[in-house]
Amino acid sequence: MAARVADALLGVPIIAGLALALTRIDPYLAQSILEPPPGTAATLADGVIFAVVYILSSAVFLGATGTTPGKLLFGIFVLGNGGAPMGLLRALRREAWVYVAGLGFTLPPVALITLALSLRRLKRTGVMWWDDGRSSVVMRPAGRVDYLSSLLGLVVIAALLLLLRWSVGLE
Repeated sequence: MAARVADALLGVPIIAGLALALTRIDPYLAQSILEPPPGTAATLADGVIFAVVYILSSAVFLGATGTTPGKLLFGIFVLGNGGAPMGLLRALRREAWVYVAGLGFTLPPVALITLALSLRRLKRTGVMWWDDGRSSVVMRPAGRVDYLSSLLGLVVIAALLLLLRWSVGLE
């Protein structure tokens, strides 16, 4: 889960870069997308845009390299059964399934339930829903390397959160 938090925090610059590119291409379209009228529809649109960018960027990294920036911080690799990266389509299916079954569409009440069920399954079977029968193998370092990579990852997440808090305070 911490790797996903790191990916989400690292995804903010990706979304900002896409928004900047869209602003350069068509400023009026960018304004209508990036500054929708306030209300529930705008919040829902923001959530959908974030989900699509998050799933796509994670799938591209995972499919091409077998890891994402957040997973790399923690020494985690998700590979195909042959030990090579799984490719874009399989990674896209996996990340979409994680978003639905693991993160519950990031809707807080739903996410609490899906995360609890996922943890229960992981403890019981050792395999997450989205990896079972999908030809993917999760590799994680063992022993001291696991602890060191986890510590490094948590330090980076804390630094990113502090940076985000500091940048929001500048506005």
